[in-house]
Amino acid sequence: MQLTFGFLTAALATVAATTGCGDVPSPTPTVTPTPTPTPTVTPTPTPSSTPFSLCRTLTTGKKLYLQADNEYFFGYCQGCNIPGYSLPTRVNKWAHPVTITTVATGRIAMQAETGRFLGRCEDCGPDTNSPDQIVQRGWSMDDATMWECEDVSDTVIALKDNKGNDSSEPFGKKKLGRNVEMFIAREDQLHEANRHVKLSNHIKGRAVWEDKQGKRGMVNTRQRTDKKIQEEMEMANRELLAIRSERIRHYYAKCYMEWELELNARGLAIVRERD
Repeated sequence: MQLTFGFLTAALATVAATTGCGDVPSPTPTVTPTPTPTPTVTPTPTPSSTPFSLCRTLTTGKKLYLQADNEYFFGYCQGCNIPGYSLPTRVNKWAHPVTITTVATGRIAMQAETGRFLGRCEDCGPDTNSPDQIVQRGWSMDDATMWECEDVSDTVIALKDNKGNDSSEPFGKKKLGRNVEMFIAREDQLHEANRHVKLSNHIKGRAVWEDKQGKRGMVNTRQRTDKKIQEEMEMANRELLAIRSERIRHYYAKCYMEWELELNARGLAIVRERD
């Protein structure tokens, strides 16, 4: 009985491990889920900043003072006649503003305090040594008074006339004997103090301002070399000093004697130091 029981136990174990047909069942396969792909995020490009353009700030009604790289100012000369025209312009210690008018083509026109617009003197003969002199032309704008503004730097512009000639040409070749580039100082670079004045570049020596409290400040620092330079300094006392502040320069763009009277009224005076 024991042997028979053992045999039956083995047979039952065999039947339990097989199907009714005698086959061994296949295991159910494990399904691995497909991972969801992570979406790629494209970064939004940072817009590039527009570079500063001094020419774009020259809008209609803006008043400018143009200055050459030798620190002389652009202005006009009443009574300084040239053959063919009686209202020329020049680069000197006088500071005469111009008022800007913009036109649809992107060009600008410059109007002097006299009301005339600045342009080339195309009717000045070539034998006058000033065929390209900039002059005060008519009372209204025309193609001859239009200028193209080009940025050179944040503080320097180049002006070209309707023929593509640079505005520095008559001053560089006819007037100053050097390549002069016109530029205008931005308003945030102009001095505000009333006593900030500056001598022209060719004046030598040491000049200071002084108020009644004895406060002093340097105007210009140069080394005096000879008696002629001293005479030039004395002559400078009778000439207009180029005023750095646009507000003060606009009001005191007169002769030096008038400027000195205004300084005295404010309790200021121009003095000279000797080396």
